[in-house]
Amino acid sequence: MTKLESYQMDGQFTATQFYADVDGHPDDRGLKFALEELAFFSRELRILGVYPAHPYRLGIAAE
Repeated sequence: MTKLESYQMDGQFTATQFYADVDGHPDDRGLKFALEELAFFSRELRILGVYPAHPYRLGIAAE
């Protein structure tokens, strides 16, 4: 996970939305299971998009 942000809806702590940015593809085994687990405990789960990593980030991962 590279980013996790939370947003309170209507100023209520009980109604919180989260935005997560992760490394991986939704079809990757580990991420797929993590998303399934998250969906089980969530009222709504949306994947906003899938995009290739920037070559700079890939270089950091290789070090």
